[in-house]
Amino acid sequence: MTSFRFYPGEYRIRPVNADWELQGCAALRRAVFCDEQGLFQDDDSDAIDPNALHIAALGCVLAQPEQVVGTVRIHESQPGIQPGVWMGSRLAVHNDFRCDHALGHKLIRHAVRLAHARGCHQFFAHVQIKNAPLF
Repeated sequence: MTSFRFYPGEYRIRPVNADWELQGCAALRRAVFCDEQGLFQDDDSDAIDPNALHIAALGCVLAQPEQVVGTVRIHESQPGIQPGVWMGSRLAVHNDFRCDHALGHKLIRHAVRLAHARGCHQFFAHVQIKNAPLF
């Protein structure tokens, strides 16, 4: 018997607004940065996470979000010291969804636009060399 993998026909990219979405973002980051790339031992979370705005790409089934398939986080770099300077980091796309090359780019665009809507006038990002073409 042949098994078929289901891929959603629709993605929603939005700031995380439910616990399951935040947990999905954390699990995806662990899978990508710890398990796959070995950049961190067991967990990639850091002091930025509690104050960051987490953004999720959600795969939808029948127009309902079902699974976190991509994530990125943004935060104001030094509020009060350098207002309007924002950072983006921890961009991750689930391995099964990297065939949609536009998904990472859409996450980046959404992150930058959201930061600008919150007063950003300069946006910087920590980027792995292999992902530089997305920018």
